[in-house]
Amino acid sequence: MSDATTAEIAQTPATNWRDHLAWGDVVAFRFPHSERDDSYRPKVRPCAVLDVVSFAGRRFATLAYGTTADSKANQDYETRVTRPEALAAIGLDKPTRFVGSRRITVSLNNPGFSLGECGTPMLGQMIGADRERLNAVRARLFAEADMAAEHHAERRRELRDRRKADRAPLPPVVELRRPRASAAPATTGCCATPSTSGSRGSGRRIARTIPRPASARSRPRRRRSSKLRSLSSGSCRRKTGTRPRPGPSRVRKRGRRRATPAPPIAAAICCRG
Repeated sequence: MSDATTAEIAQTPATNWRDHLAWGDVVAFRFPHSERDDSYRPKVRPCAVLDVVSFAGRRFATLAYGTTADSKANQDYETRVTRPEALAAIGLDKPTRFVGSRRITVSLNNPGFSLGECGTPMLGQMIGADRERLNAVRARLFAEADMAAEHHAERRRELRDRRKADRAPLPPVVELRRPRASAAPATTGCCATPSTSGSRGSGRRIARTIPRPASARSRPRRRRSSKLRSLSSGSCRRKTGTRPRPGPSRVRKRGRRRATPAPPIAAAICCRG
């Protein structure tokens, strides 16, 4: 439909306008007003077609709002048609602004399309610089839509990864514990009660006192006389008045040497329980 003339548009059968509708065309549509209630019936106004897509076997059109009011708002997304030949190409007689930031996507079967005498809502088609300006607005809107879709997709991926992390099992925690050291009970006789402190696994540690052999038992200790003690210390004189030899003196006693008592022997025996 982009290469059709205004006369061909007027002669298009009413049953075929949905098949020939394309971007750059201008149609008559009852654009809804956001500030009015449902009982208000919007008036018919010219709308520029920004895009036509097919979804699930049905065709949809994205329409840009058209108005004759002169305003400086939304200038980056608008297409102004002011030249007489451009107005004649779209079937209008007054300068019109098509605002791309105010748009709506509807089905081609929407009752908001106002059909003319020929049974079609199509008024005409943009030409020249106006068509190029509309195409630039379309490119900007599509780029913003792609960036928004990518942002939402990345946000959904982050939420999905966060949910997976929340549902994932926690890593195992290994805790090493040592048994408490308990005091060993008092022993009775030659053997002690088994102690479990420090024992682990299959063995227990038992402390026992082994008695000394008979040969190592201590003999009665003989008392040294005061005379010998005084001689060994060198701090006093003999009763005879003789002076002791200088230096440390050592008095040996005849007979068998006294055996030094051996200390008790303790052993640790590891028994397998």
